[in-house]
Amino acid sequence: MKKGYYTVPVLPLVLFSFSTLGFYNIYFYFKNICLSSKVEGFDLVTVAKSILYPIFCFKLLKNAESSIDNYNGLSAKVIFFSQLFFVFGGVFLGKGGEILGFFTFIPLIFSNNLFVCSNKVRGLNSQEVVFNKGHYFAGIIGSLLVSYCILYFYVLI
Repeated sequence: MKKGYYTVPVLPLVLFSFSTLGFYNIYFYFKNICLSSKVEGFDLVTVAKSILYPIFCFKLLKNAESSIDNYNGLSAKVIFFSQLFFVFGGVFLGKGGEILGFFTFIPLIFSNNLFVCSNKVRGLNSQEVVFNKGHYFAGIIGSLLVSYCILYFYVLI
């Protein structure tokens, strides 16, 4: 039985990406790389690709896009370059540009949408996670803490 891509509802995706400072993005791509390459368990190459997901995700995005005939969302190329921009843009933009790293959930939403559409077209089940109130509470608390730190270090100082 073929497995679909790992997808997450939009609200938890944004909450966890923001509150974990992008570490959830690494987990999201780790799950999808494992599902697409049929890797079971821990694999050092998959972990490295997941950590460097803005560089290694293009093939994954292109495969998902190629399975959809009339896809109306952002193309794999646009998603790929937007991830590069948000993740690495702060380094090249200098002072004030590092704030882009906090918004890496934006291209992640588009990636997730691409994976959801691919799963629907291929008739495959999404590997969607079910979140309970505790997960949402932790995500909101984490987001508040990150927001406080951003305000304190970037606005008030």
